[in-house]
Amino acid sequence: MQAAARHPLQNSGALLVAAAGVLLGALLWRAPALLSAGLVLGAVLLPAALRWPLLPLALALLAGPFKALLAVTYPALPDPAQLLLGLALLAWLLRGLAQRRLLLPTHSVALLLILFLVVCGATLLAAQDLVSGAAEWAKWLQVLLVMALVAAEPRRSTPWLLAALLLSGAIQAVIGGWQFALRGHGPESFLVAPGLFRAYGGFEQPNPFGGYMGMVWPLAAALAAGLWRAHQIDRHKLLSAACAFVALLSAGALLASYSRGAWLGAGAAAAILLLGALRPASARPTLLLVLLAAALLVAGRGLWLLASYSRGAWLGAGAAAAILLLGALRPASARPTLLLVLLAAALLVAGRGLWPQWVVARVSSITQDISGADVRGVVPTTANFAVVERLAHWQAAAEMAAAHPWLGVGLGNYAAAYDRYRLARWPLALGHAHNFYLNLAAETGLPGLLIFVALLLAAALQALRVLRTAHGWQRALALGLLAAGAHLAIHNVVDNLFVNNVHLYLASMLGILATAQPRTPSTAQ
Repeated sequence: MQAAARHPLQNSGALLVAAAGVLLGALLWRAPALLSAGLVLGAVLLPAALRWPLLPLALALLAGPFKALLAVTYPALPDPAQLLLGLALLAWLLRGLAQRRLLLPTHSVALLLILFLVVCGATLLAAQDLVSGAAEWAKWLQVLLVMALVAAEPRRSTPWLLAALLLSGAIQAVIGGWQFALRGHGPESFLVAPGLFRAYGGFEQPNPFGGYMGMVWPLAAALAAGLWRAHQIDRHKLLSAACAFVALLSAGALLASYSRGAWLGAGAAAAILLLGALRPASARPTLLLVLLAAALLVAGRGLWLLASYSRGAWLGAGAAAAILLLGALRPASARPTLLLVLLAAALLVAGRGLWPQWVVARVSSITQDISGADVRGVVPTTANFAVVERLAHWQAAAEMAAAHPWLGVGLGNYAAAYDRYRLARWPLALGHAHNFYLNLAAETGLPGLLIFVALLLAAALQALRVLRTAHGWQRALALGLLAAGAHLAIHNVVDNLFVNNVHLYLASMLGILATAQPRTPSTAQ
Protein backbone atom coordinates (compact mmCIF):
# COMPACT_ATOMS: atom_id res chain seq x y z
CA MET A 1 0.00 0.00 0.00
CA GLN A 2 1.46 3.33 -1.02
CA ALA A 3 2.28 5.71 1.83
CA ALA A 4 0.40 8.98 1.94
CA ALA A 5 2.32 11.98 0.67
CA ARG A 6 3.51 14.38 3.35
CA HIS A 7 1.99 17.83 3.45
CA PRO A 8 4.31 20.58 2.18
CA LEU A 9 4.01 22.40 5.53
CA GLN A 10 5.30 19.31 7.34
CA ASN A 11 8.36 19.24 5.09
CA SER A 12 8.89 22.97 5.62
CA GLY A 13 8.63 22.51 9.38
CA ALA A 14 11.27 19.80 9.33
CA LEU A 15 13.55 22.01 7.26
CA LEU A 16 13.06 24.94 9.64
CA VAL A 17 13.91 22.76 12.65
CA ALA A 18 17.02 21.48 10.89
CA ALA A 19 18.06 25.02 9.93
CA ALA A 20 17.52 26.24 13.47
CA GLY A 21 19.66 23.36 14.75
CA VAL A 22 22.49 24.25 12.38
CA LEU A 23 22.28 27.93 13.33
CA LEU A 24 22.29 27.10 17.04
CA GLY A 25 25.32 24.84 16.58
CA ALA A 26 27.21 27.61 14.78
CA LEU A 27 26.41 30.07 17.54
CA LEU A 28 27.53 27.64 20.20
CA TRP A 29 30.80 27.08 18.36
CA ARG A 30 31.77 30.75 18.42
CA ALA A 31 29.89 32.09 21.45
CA PRO A 32 31.33 32.53 24.96
CA ALA A 33 30.62 29.75 27.44
CA LEU A 34 28.00 31.72 29.39
CA LEU A 35 26.09 32.65 26.24
CA SER A 36 26.30 29.08 24.97
CA ALA A 37 24.83 27.77 28.18
CA GLY A 38 22.01 30.31 27.89
CA LEU A 39 21.25 29.30 24.31
CA VAL A 40 21.14 25.62 25.20
CA LEU A 41 18.92 26.31 28.22
CA GLY A 42 16.61 28.43 26.08
CA ALA A 43 16.37 25.73 23.41
CA VAL A 44 15.33 23.25 26.09
CA LEU A 45 12.98 25.58 27.97
CA LEU A 46 11.08 27.02 25.01
CA PRO A 47 9.20 23.86 24.00
CA ALA A 48 8.67 22.97 27.66
CA ALA A 49 7.30 26.47 28.32
CA LEU A 50 4.79 26.12 25.50
CA ARG A 51 3.43 23.07 27.28
CA TRP A 52 3.83 24.36 30.88
CA PRO A 53 4.06 28.19 31.03
CA LEU A 54 4.38 28.00 34.81
CA LEU A 55 7.73 26.18 34.51
CA PRO A 56 9.82 29.24 33.52
CA LEU A 57 7.83 31.31 36.03
CA ALA A 58 8.76 28.86 38.79
CA LEU A 59 12.41 29.12 37.75
CA ALA A 60 12.11 32.92 37.75
CA LEU A 61 10.87 32.78 41.36
CA LEU A 62 13.96 30.76 42.29
CA ALA A 63 16.35 33.12 40.48
CA GLY A 64 14.61 36.39 41.39
CA PRO A 65 16.08 37.00 44.88
CA PHE A 66 19.61 36.72 43.47
CA LYS A 67 19.20 39.83 41.27
CA ALA A 68 21.25 42.15 43.51
CA LEU A 69 23.99 39.57 44.08
CA LEU A 70 24.31 38.86 40.35
CA ALA A 71 24.40 42.59 39.60
CA VAL A 72 27.47 42.87 41.84
CA THR A 73 29.29 39.71 40.77
CA TYR A 74 28.32 39.65 37.08
CA PRO A 75 27.29 43.22 36.17
CA ALA A 76 27.16 42.45 32.43
CA LEU A 77 24.77 39.53 32.91
CA PRO A 78 21.09 40.31 32.30
CA ASP A 79 18.69 39.46 35.09
CA PRO A 80 17.89 35.74 34.57
CA ALA A 81 14.59 36.08 36.41
CA GLN A 82 13.39 38.67 33.93
CA LEU A 83 14.49 36.52 31.00
CA LEU A 84 12.62 33.53 32.41
CA LEU A 85 9.57 35.70 33.07
CA GLY A 86 9.66 36.91 29.48
CA LEU A 87 9.77 33.31 28.30
CA ALA A 88 6.79 32.39 30.49
CA LEU A 89 4.71 35.32 29.25
CA LEU A 90 5.67 34.65 25.63
CA ALA A 91 4.66 30.99 25.94
CA TRP A 92 1.37 31.99 27.59
CA LEU A 93 0.67 34.51 24.82
CA LEU A 94 1.49 32.08 22.00
CA ARG A 95 -0.59 29.31 23.50
CA GLY A 96 -3.49 31.69 24.10
CA LEU A 97 -3.39 32.91 20.50
CA ALA A 98 -3.22 29.36 19.19
CA GLN A 99 -6.24 28.39 21.29
CA ARG A 100 -7.97 31.73 20.58
CA ARG A 101 -8.43 32.11 24.30
CA LEU A 102 -6.45 34.81 26.08
CA LEU A 103 -8.37 36.34 28.98
CA LEU A 104 -7.36 38.79 31.67
CA PRO A 105 -8.96 38.32 35.10
CA THR A 106 -11.92 40.60 35.83
CA HIS A 107 -12.14 40.34 39.61
CA SER A 108 -11.79 43.43 41.80
CA VAL A 109 -8.04 43.05 42.44
CA ALA A 110 -7.25 42.90 38.71
CA LEU A 111 -9.52 45.85 37.89
CA LEU A 112 -7.95 47.97 40.62
CA LEU A 113 -4.50 47.01 39.39
CA ILE A 114 -5.42 48.10 35.86
CA LEU A 115 -6.71 51.41 37.25
CA PHE A 116 -3.46 51.76 39.24
CA LEU A 117 -1.47 51.27 36.03
CA VAL A 118 -3.53 53.93 34.24
CA VAL A 119 -2.99 56.49 37.02
CA CYS A 120 0.72 55.66 37.28
CA GLY A 121 1.05 56.02 33.52
CA ALA A 122 -0.53 59.47 33.71
CA THR A 123 2.05 60.56 36.31
CA LEU A 124 4.83 59.88 33.80
CA LEU A 125 3.65 62.69 31.51
CA ALA A 126 5.61 65.24 33.56
CA ALA A 127 8.24 62.91 35.05
CA GLN A 128 11.81 64.14 35.23
CA ASP A 129 13.32 60.66 34.75
CA LEU A 130 11.16 58.85 32.20
CA VAL A 131 13.41 55.76 32.06
CA SER A 132 13.13 55.05 35.78
CA GLY A 133 9.40 55.72 35.67
CA ALA A 134 8.86 53.37 32.75
CA ALA A 135 10.85 50.64 34.50
CA GLU A 136 8.70 50.99 37.63
CA TRP A 137 5.51 50.99 35.55
CA ALA A 138 6.66 47.82 33.76
CA LYS A 139 7.11 46.17 37.17
CA TRP A 140 3.42 46.64 38.00
CA LEU A 141 2.42 45.55 34.50
CA GLN A 142 4.32 42.34 35.21
CA VAL A 143 2.27 41.89 38.38
CA LEU A 144 -0.94 42.03 36.33
CA LEU A 145 0.34 39.67 33.63
CA VAL A 146 1.78 37.12 36.05
CA MET A 147 -1.44 37.17 38.05
CA ALA A 148 -3.37 36.52 34.83
CA LEU A 149 -0.99 33.73 33.81
CA VAL A 150 -1.27 31.92 37.14
CA ALA A 151 -5.04 32.36 37.33
CA ALA A 152 -5.45 30.97 33.80
CA GLU A 153 -3.66 27.71 34.55
CA PRO A 154 -5.55 24.63 35.83
CA ARG A 155 -5.86 24.29 39.59
CA ARG A 156 -3.75 21.16 39.53
CA SER A 157 -0.76 23.35 38.66
CA THR A 158 -1.06 25.39 41.86
CA PRO A 159 0.89 22.96 44.11
CA TRP A 160 3.88 23.10 41.75
CA LEU A 161 4.00 26.88 41.87
CA LEU A 162 3.60 26.79 45.65
CA ALA A 163 6.53 24.40 45.80
CA ALA A 164 8.64 26.91 43.85
CA LEU A 165 7.64 29.72 46.19
CA LEU A 166 8.55 27.73 49.29
CA LEU A 167 11.76 26.32 47.79
CA SER A 168 12.89 29.83 46.89
CA GLY A 169 12.31 30.92 50.47
CA ALA A 170 14.10 27.87 51.86
CA ILE A 171 17.17 28.53 49.68
CA GLN A 172 17.35 32.15 50.82
CA ALA A 173 16.83 31.09 54.45
CA VAL A 174 19.75 28.65 54.31
CA ILE A 175 22.00 31.32 52.78
CA GLY A 176 20.88 33.85 55.41
CA GLY A 177 21.53 31.42 58.25
CA TRP A 178 25.04 30.80 56.96
CA GLN A 179 25.68 34.53 56.73
CA PHE A 180 24.32 35.15 60.21
CA ALA A 181 26.08 32.63 62.40
CA LEU A 182 28.18 30.15 60.43
CA ARG A 183 30.38 32.20 58.10
CA GLY A 184 32.02 34.15 60.93
CA HIS A 185 32.63 37.34 58.92
CA GLY A 186 30.71 39.85 56.86
CA PRO A 187 30.27 43.55 56.12
CA GLU A 188 31.31 45.59 59.15
CA SER A 189 28.07 47.60 59.07
CA PHE A 190 26.09 44.35 59.46
CA LEU A 191 27.84 43.29 62.68
CA VAL A 192 25.33 42.95 65.55
CA ALA A 193 27.35 40.95 68.10
CA PRO A 194 30.73 39.18 68.14
CA GLY A 195 30.60 36.52 65.42
CA LEU A 196 27.02 37.43 64.38
CA PHE A 197 26.20 39.42 61.26
CA ARG A 198 22.88 40.50 59.80
CA ALA A 199 21.62 38.06 57.19
CA TYR A 200 20.86 39.37 53.72
CA GLY A 201 20.63 36.33 51.43
CA GLY A 202 20.92 37.20 47.75
CA PHE A 203 19.39 40.64 48.37
CA GLU A 204 22.66 42.29 49.47
CA GLN A 205 20.59 44.20 52.06
CA PRO A 206 19.06 42.79 55.29
CA ASN A 207 15.76 44.72 55.28
CA PRO A 208 14.32 43.46 51.97
CA PHE A 209 15.66 40.00 52.82
CA GLY A 210 13.76 40.09 56.12
CA GLY A 211 10.64 41.24 54.29
CA TYR A 212 10.92 38.41 51.80
CA MET A 213 11.27 35.86 54.57
CA GLY A 214 8.25 37.46 56.23
CA MET A 215 6.18 36.61 53.16
CA VAL A 216 7.42 33.02 53.06
CA TRP A 217 7.06 31.73 56.60
CA PRO A 218 3.32 32.44 57.14
CA LEU A 219 2.46 30.65 53.91
CA ALA A 220 4.61 27.66 54.82
CA ALA A 221 3.31 27.53 58.40
CA ALA A 222 -0.34 27.68 57.34
CA LEU A 223 0.15 24.97 54.72
CA ALA A 224 1.97 22.75 57.22
CA ALA A 225 -0.92 22.90 59.67
CA GLY A 226 -3.56 22.62 56.93
CA LEU A 227 -2.02 19.59 55.27
CA TRP A 228 -1.58 17.86 58.61
CA ARG A 229 -5.22 18.37 59.53
CA ALA A 230 -6.76 17.67 56.12
CA HIS A 231 -5.03 14.36 55.42
CA GLN A 232 -4.20 11.33 57.50
CA ILE A 233 -1.97 9.44 55.07
CA ASP A 234 1.79 9.52 55.38
CA ARG A 235 2.43 11.20 52.03
CA HIS A 236 0.57 14.35 52.99
CA LYS A 237 2.02 14.34 56.49
CA LEU A 238 5.45 14.31 54.86
CA LEU A 239 4.44 17.35 52.81
CA SER A 240 3.19 18.97 56.00
CA ALA A 241 6.51 18.34 57.72
CA ALA A 242 8.36 19.82 54.73
CA CYS A 243 6.21 22.97 54.87
CA ALA A 244 6.78 23.23 58.63
CA PHE A 245 10.53 22.97 58.04
CA VAL A 246 10.40 25.77 55.46
CA ALA A 247 8.32 27.88 57.86
CA LEU A 248 10.87 27.47 60.65
CA LEU A 249 13.77 28.15 58.30
CA SER A 250 12.09 31.26 56.89
CA ALA A 251 11.05 32.58 60.28
CA GLY A 252 14.58 32.08 61.53
CA ALA A 253 16.02 33.82 58.48
CA LEU A 254 13.66 36.76 58.97
CA LEU A 255 15.00 37.16 62.48
CA ALA A 256 18.53 36.81 61.16
CA SER A 257 18.07 39.75 58.84
CA TYR A 258 17.98 41.81 62.07
CA SER A 259 15.14 43.85 60.58
CA ARG A 260 13.28 45.52 63.42
CA GLY A 261 9.83 45.29 61.87
CA ALA A 262 9.93 41.53 61.38
CA TRP A 263 10.83 40.46 64.87
CA LEU A 264 7.57 40.96 66.74
CA GLY A 265 5.89 37.64 67.20
CA ALA A 266 7.75 35.78 64.44
CA GLY A 267 9.45 33.08 66.48
CA ALA A 268 6.26 31.77 68.10
CA ALA A 269 3.85 32.23 65.18
CA ALA A 270 4.34 28.83 63.57
CA ALA A 271 3.87 27.01 66.89
CA ILE A 272 0.74 29.02 67.70
CA LEU A 273 -0.70 28.27 64.27
CA LEU A 274 -0.13 24.54 64.61
CA LEU A 275 -1.53 24.34 68.15
CA GLY A 276 -4.51 26.54 67.38
CA ALA A 277 -5.48 24.68 64.21
CA LEU A 278 -5.14 21.13 65.50
CA ARG A 279 -7.84 18.94 66.98
CA PRO A 280 -7.28 17.86 70.61
CA ALA A 281 -6.54 14.27 69.55
CA SER A 282 -3.57 15.33 67.49
CA ALA A 283 -2.25 18.05 69.79
CA ARG A 284 0.25 15.91 71.71
CA PRO A 285 2.51 14.80 68.82
CA THR A 286 2.42 18.28 67.31
CA LEU A 287 3.31 19.84 70.64
CA LEU A 288 6.29 17.51 70.84
CA LEU A 289 7.24 18.49 67.29
CA VAL A 290 7.08 22.20 68.14
CA LEU A 291 9.11 21.74 71.32
CA LEU A 292 11.72 19.72 69.44
CA ALA A 293 11.99 22.36 66.72
CA ALA A 294 12.31 25.11 69.34
CA ALA A 295 15.02 23.16 71.16
CA LEU A 296 16.95 22.67 67.92
CA LEU A 297 16.67 26.36 67.08
CA VAL A 298 17.93 27.47 70.49
CA ALA A 299 20.68 24.85 70.67
CA GLY A 300 21.92 25.75 67.22
CA ARG A 301 21.57 29.52 67.68
CA GLY A 302 19.43 29.22 64.55
CA LEU A 303 17.20 32.26 65.02
CA TRP A 304 17.77 33.28 61.42
CA LEU A 305 14.75 35.59 61.35
CA LEU A 306 16.22 37.48 64.30
CA ALA A 307 19.44 37.96 62.42
CA SER A 308 17.85 40.02 59.69
CA TYR A 309 17.79 42.79 62.36
CA SER A 310 15.01 44.41 60.33
CA ARG A 311 12.52 46.27 62.51
CA GLY A 312 10.05 46.47 59.64
CA ALA A 313 10.23 42.71 59.26
CA TRP A 314 9.57 42.23 62.98
CA LEU A 315 6.46 44.43 62.85
CA GLY A 316 5.23 42.59 59.76
CA ALA A 317 5.84 39.23 61.37
CA GLY A 318 3.78 40.27 64.37
CA ALA A 319 0.88 41.16 62.07
CA ALA A 320 1.23 37.89 60.16
CA ALA A 321 1.30 35.89 63.41
CA ALA A 322 -1.89 37.62 64.57
CA ILE A 323 -3.63 36.79 61.28
CA LEU A 324 -2.55 33.15 61.49
CA LEU A 325 -3.72 32.89 65.08
CA LEU A 326 -7.13 34.44 64.42
CA GLY A 327 -7.63 32.33 61.31
CA ALA A 328 -6.64 29.11 63.04
CA LEU A 329 -8.88 29.56 66.07
CA ARG A 330 -12.28 27.92 66.28
CA PRO A 331 -14.85 28.79 68.94
CA ALA A 332 -14.26 25.54 70.81
CA SER A 333 -10.52 26.00 70.96
CA ALA A 334 -10.34 29.77 71.29
CA ARG A 335 -10.11 30.04 75.08
CA PRO A 336 -7.13 27.72 75.76
CA THR A 337 -5.21 29.02 72.76
CA LEU A 338 -5.74 32.64 73.73
CA LEU A 339 -4.58 31.82 77.24
CA LEU A 340 -1.48 30.20 75.75
CA VAL A 341 -0.78 33.33 73.68
CA LEU A 342 -1.25 35.65 76.67
CA LEU A 343 1.03 33.46 78.76
CA ALA A 344 3.72 33.47 76.05
CA ALA A 345 3.46 37.26 75.72
CA ALA A 346 3.73 37.70 79.49
CA LEU A 347 6.80 35.47 79.62
CA LEU A 348 8.42 37.42 76.78
CA VAL A 349 7.84 40.75 78.54
CA ALA A 350 8.83 39.46 81.99
CA GLY A 351 11.96 37.86 80.61
CA ARG A 352 13.32 40.90 78.80
CA GLY A 353 16.26 40.89 81.18
CA LEU A 354 17.31 37.55 79.69
CA TRP A 355 17.29 38.82 76.10
CA PRO A 356 20.62 39.68 74.46
CA GLN A 357 21.34 43.40 74.76
CA TRP A 358 21.47 43.83 70.98
CA VAL A 359 17.93 42.46 70.75
CA VAL A 360 16.61 44.79 73.49
CA ALA A 361 18.18 47.84 71.83
CA ARG A 362 16.73 46.94 68.45
CA VAL A 363 13.22 46.38 69.78
CA SER A 364 13.31 49.64 71.73
CA SER A 365 14.31 51.57 68.61
CA ILE A 366 11.11 50.58 66.77
CA THR A 367 9.14 53.40 68.41
CA GLN A 368 11.78 55.89 67.31
CA ASP A 369 11.25 55.00 63.66
CA ILE A 370 7.49 55.44 63.75
CA SER A 371 7.38 58.51 65.95
CA GLY A 372 7.24 60.88 62.96
CA ALA A 373 9.36 63.53 64.71
CA ASP A 374 10.64 66.52 62.74
CA VAL A 375 14.36 65.97 62.26
CA ARG A 376 15.27 69.20 60.47
CA GLY A 377 17.32 70.44 63.41
CA VAL A 378 18.56 67.09 64.66
CA VAL A 379 22.32 66.53 64.43
CA PRO A 380 22.98 62.92 63.34
CA THR A 381 25.23 60.85 65.59
CA THR A 382 26.40 57.25 65.50
CA ALA A 383 23.56 56.26 67.83
CA ASN A 384 20.68 57.95 65.99
CA PHE A 385 21.93 58.01 62.40
CA ALA A 386 19.75 55.20 60.98
CA VAL A 387 16.53 56.54 62.52
CA VAL A 388 17.16 60.19 61.65
CA GLU A 389 18.18 59.30 58.08
CA ARG A 390 14.95 57.38 57.54
CA LEU A 391 12.78 60.13 59.03
CA ALA A 392 14.55 62.71 56.87
CA HIS A 393 13.60 60.79 53.74
CA TRP A 394 10.04 60.43 55.01
CA GLN A 395 9.85 64.20 55.34
CA ALA A 396 11.22 64.69 51.83
CA ALA A 397 8.52 62.37 50.48
CA ALA A 398 5.84 64.24 52.44
CA GLU A 399 7.08 67.53 50.93
CA MET A 400 6.81 66.05 47.43
CA ALA A 401 3.27 64.82 48.09
CA ALA A 402 2.23 68.20 49.49
CA ALA A 403 3.66 70.03 46.47
CA HIS A 404 2.10 67.62 43.93
CA PRO A 405 -1.01 66.12 45.56
CA TRP A 406 -2.74 64.85 42.40
CA LEU A 407 -0.09 63.32 40.13
CA GLY A 408 3.02 63.40 42.31
CA VAL A 409 6.50 63.84 40.89
CA GLY A 410 6.11 60.81 38.64
CA LEU A 411 6.23 57.08 39.27
CA GLY A 412 9.78 55.94 40.03
CA ASN A 413 10.98 59.55 40.29
CA TYR A 414 11.51 59.95 44.04
CA ALA A 415 15.31 59.90 43.63
CA ALA A 416 15.19 62.27 40.64
CA ALA A 417 13.10 64.84 42.53
CA TYR A 418 14.79 64.34 45.90
CA ASP A 419 17.29 67.18 45.64
CA ARG A 420 14.49 69.79 45.38
CA TYR A 421 12.77 68.61 48.58
CA ARG A 422 15.52 67.16 50.76
CA LEU A 423 16.58 68.30 54.22
CA ALA A 424 19.82 70.25 54.43
CA ARG A 425 21.88 67.60 56.22
CA TRP A 426 20.84 64.76 53.90
CA PRO A 427 22.07 65.33 50.33
CA LEU A 428 22.01 61.70 49.15
CA ALA A 429 18.82 60.03 47.95
CA LEU A 430 18.43 56.40 49.00
CA GLY A 431 16.46 55.43 45.90
CA HIS A 432 13.15 55.48 47.78
CA ALA A 433 11.66 56.97 50.94
CA HIS A 434 11.88 53.78 53.06
CA ASN A 435 8.13 54.02 53.53
CA PHE A 436 6.31 52.61 50.53
CA TYR A 437 3.08 54.52 51.19
CA LEU A 438 4.79 57.89 51.56
CA ASN A 439 6.93 57.06 48.54
CA LEU A 440 3.81 56.23 46.51
CA ALA A 441 2.07 59.42 47.61
CA ALA A 442 5.15 61.41 46.58
CA GLU A 443 5.39 59.75 43.17
CA THR A 444 1.73 59.26 42.20
CA GLY A 445 -0.16 61.68 44.43
CA LEU A 446 -3.21 60.93 46.53
CA PRO A 447 -5.08 59.01 43.75
CA GLY A 448 -2.28 56.49 43.31
CA LEU A 449 -1.98 55.92 47.07
CA LEU A 450 -5.73 55.46 47.56
CA ILE A 451 -6.01 53.02 44.66
CA PHE A 452 -3.14 50.94 45.99
CA VAL A 453 -4.64 50.81 49.48
CA ALA A 454 -7.97 49.79 47.91
CA LEU A 455 -6.10 47.06 46.00
CA LEU A 456 -4.67 45.69 49.26
CA LEU A 457 -8.11 45.71 50.88
CA ALA A 458 -9.65 43.97 47.85
CA ALA A 459 -7.01 41.23 48.03
CA ALA A 460 -7.67 40.80 51.76
CA LEU A 461 -11.43 40.53 51.14
CA GLN A 462 -10.76 37.99 48.40
CA ALA A 463 -8.74 35.88 50.84
CA LEU A 464 -11.46 36.19 53.49
CA ARG A 465 -14.06 34.93 50.99
CA VAL A 466 -11.92 31.88 50.33
CA LEU A 467 -11.51 31.34 54.09
CA ARG A 468 -15.29 31.25 54.50
CA THR A 469 -15.94 28.80 51.67
CA ALA A 470 -12.84 26.62 51.24
CA HIS A 471 -11.91 23.54 53.24
CA GLY A 472 -8.78 21.59 54.10
CA TRP A 473 -5.45 22.70 52.76
CA GLN A 474 -7.02 25.31 50.44
CA ARG A 475 -8.40 27.13 53.47
CA ALA A 476 -4.94 26.96 55.00
CA LEU A 477 -3.53 28.35 51.75
CA ALA A 478 -5.87 31.36 51.91
CA LEU A 479 -4.95 31.91 55.56
CA GLY A 480 -1.24 31.82 54.74
CA LEU A 481 -1.67 34.23 51.82
CA LEU A 482 -3.65 36.61 54.03
CA ALA A 483 -0.95 36.51 56.71
CA ALA A 484 1.81 37.04 54.15
CA GLY A 485 -0.13 40.03 52.80
CA ALA A 486 -0.43 41.41 56.33
CA HIS A 487 3.33 41.22 56.74
CA LEU A 488 3.84 42.97 53.41
CA ALA A 489 1.40 45.75 54.29
CA ILE A 490 2.92 46.41 57.72
CA HIS A 491 6.58 46.08 56.77
CA ASN A 492 6.12 48.54 53.90
CA VAL A 493 5.43 51.25 56.49
CA VAL A 494 9.17 51.35 57.23
CA ASP A 495 10.61 50.15 53.92
CA ASN A 496 9.91 49.35 50.27
CA LEU A 497 9.84 45.60 49.72
CA PHE A 498 9.16 45.69 45.98
CA VAL A 499 12.81 45.22 45.01
CA ASN A 500 14.83 42.27 43.73
CA ASN A 501 11.87 40.77 41.84
CA VAL A 502 9.77 40.45 45.01
CA HIS A 503 6.86 41.77 42.93
CA LEU A 504 6.88 38.42 41.08
CA TYR A 505 6.30 36.65 44.38
CA LEU A 506 3.39 39.00 45.14
CA ALA A 507 1.92 38.48 41.67
CA SER A 508 2.14 34.70 41.99
CA MET A 509 0.40 34.82 45.36
CA LEU A 510 -2.41 36.96 43.92
CA GLY A 511 -2.81 34.53 41.03
CA ILE A 512 -2.90 31.54 43.38
CA LEU A 513 -5.48 33.32 45.49
CA ALA A 514 -7.65 33.81 42.41
CA THR A 515 -7.46 30.10 41.58
CA ALA A 516 -8.44 29.18 45.15
CA GLN A 517 -11.80 30.93 44.83
CA PRO A 518 -14.83 28.68 44.27
CA ARG A 519 -15.76 28.69 40.60
CA THR A 520 -19.14 28.51 38.94
CA PRO A 521 -19.66 25.81 36.28
CA SER A 522 -19.23 28.42 33.55
CA THR A 523 -15.79 29.46 34.80
CA ALA A 524 -14.45 26.13 35.99
CA GLN A 525 -11.68 24.63 33.91
